[in-house]
Amino acid sequence: MSELCGNSLTVKQPIPIGDGGSTPTFSLQKSPRVEVISLKKANELLQHHYLGAVRTAQLCFGHDEGCTVWGVPRSISVQKRMRAAGFEPIELVRMVGIPGHLWATSSLLAHSTRLLFKTANFDSAITYADREVGHTGNTYLAANWLQVEDAQPDGSTWWLDGKRVSRKRFFNEFGTTKYEIVKPKYGERLIVTPDIPKKRFIFLKDWSRLDAAQKALKKEKTWGAKRLLEFEAKQGAFAILPVEENKKRQEEYAAKILRQSNRWRKS
Repeated sequence: MSELCGNSLTVKQPIPIGDGGSTPTFSLQKSPRVEVISLKKANELLQHHYLGAVRTAQLCFGHDEGCTVWGVPRSISVQKRMRAAGFEPIELVRMVGIPGHLWATSSLLAHSTRLLFKTANFDSAITYADREVGHTGNTYLAANWLQVEDAQPDGSTWWLDGKRVSRKRFFNEFGTTKYEIVKPKYGERLIVTPDIPKKRFIFLKDWSRLDAAQKALKKEKTWGAKRLLEFEAKQGAFAILPVEENKKRQEEYAAKILRQSNRWRKS
């Protein structure tokens, strides 16, 4: 792994990359030496990540100032389709640098990606940029990852006291994630919003297989604004409200979904 300390890493990318937004900052320094680190050390660094620590991971790479964490693809259907197409995928689930670091995050990712394919039996990597929190994915593009078709949402996001939380939290506490049961316990502190499509990026060990990878990733549900509203209504998002308030909330909700849909289509 000592060669990772040499010249700056540039991964050959034969596929032209489309518009990735603002131009990455190349004046930052290269990342310090990247090596395999423990999950414990990674979680110490992840206290600086907005999603926090992870319980499990397949691989962690990094140094004292930042890390990348890799795990089983969160979408079982994506994993199945990629494997059916002859790929063995892994997902980049976290990437973080401590506040004030002077190296480019794209450098950390590029080194980590190279180390991933050298030390593990994976031939494809997937990750996502969350529009909902303002992520553009420019770091992935700067590390020579490729943006492909958006991942279509299939559910909703739950917010407690203004912070996004996993529904597993409520299941662990109440034994259910049914909105009509959980909502009365938190009142206005709990808000549910529809998911909006996330930008998706991939990196392949063999870029000549890009068409096969894109085809495998493409077969996903498409959720329109109307369907998202119907989905949330079925979950009981408005059922416990008085009739007039119910109608008002649904109208506001539909308008919000349409605004979100228009926003991500333009991005």
